[in-house]
Amino acid sequence: MLSCCGDRTHAWEESRVETRWLPERLACLIVGENPGSSTAAYFYDEHRAVAVRTILLRELHRGGFICEPALPAFQSAGFLFDHGIRCRLPDDQIGTERRLARHYNSAKAAAAGHLKPHLEQAQVIWVMGYVARNAVAGVWPEFPRDTREISRHPYPGQAPGAPRFFVSRYLTRAPREQVVSIFREFGAFWERSRSGDRATTTRVTPTEPLRLKLPESPAGGRGKAQLVSADDLGKWRRQLLRLLDRLDGKVIPNAGPMARITKLKNENVIPRETAALMIVVTEARNAAEYAGKQPTPVEGEAVRSAWAAVLDWARTRGIEPEA
Repeated sequence: MLSCCGDRTHAWEESRVETRWLPERLACLIVGENPGSSTAAYFYDEHRAVAVRTILLRELHRGGFICEPALPAFQSAGFLFDHGIRCRLPDDQIGTERRLARHYNSAKAAAAGHLKPHLEQAQVIWVMGYVARNAVAGVWPEFPRDTREISRHPYPGQAPGAPRFFVSRYLTRAPREQVVSIFREFGAFWERSRSGDRATTTRVTPTEPLRLKLPESPAGGRGKAQLVSADDLGKWRRQLLRLLDRLDGKVIPNAGPMARITKLKNENVIPRETAALMIVVTEARNAAEYAGKQPTPVEGEAVRSAWAAVLDWARTRGIEPEA
């Protein structure tokens, strides 16, 4: 039994979030408040509707942060969701904790040591709601203990003096027009943080000119990468879907290829490296289809090589994808 709440385990462990849903590279940790009562659906329960998840995935997809409004795409894009208080609590108790958290007086929120490893790893952190704000402040001294209401200016927005942290209301308690505003401001915050990241990670002072050697293309010509058209990408995606059909005995209804690839990877049907190559093909096709992005010759060659590697792997399994 857990000393914090008397339950046998938290929903985080029950859903195996650490092993199933943790991104390879944590771009954004989103800290919510609490999983709800013992009967409420958990954020990572794929088989039940969760209001905050529905809003979050829908708006992240609309904003172009994820390729489809589904948990596998959320994970693939580097997002992770956790709660300031992982214990399931009755509605009246979480209401009490929320009132206490407005002034950083929630002892349960302040004991959020589980957040610290992911706070250290994440490029940016979205702090959603008063309980989340109390929880982050309790374990991260650099986070400011601002007592202003998060439903008013300067929020939603960056926490004062803390450039990695974005603060907003909890999505399910914000009117629709405020939800739109929250995601608009998050998009601006995200772009600023990425610009800063690029500036710090790409600024170099080489002692001699950097020379890159282009790989041999399959055609045998050095650096003569072949163009890949939208038709090529569409054809490879259709072949990929047929391959997934052969591999997947239990297809998730209405699931996109990203969800199916992640499912098969988690079930150890597809190796991690092969799943990554499949995602390269899928994302290149999505960019061509939805954003009109024509791959450069070198990008096209990378996608072509990724698809060739997928086909090689499939053949080792005795599968020859249909043309």
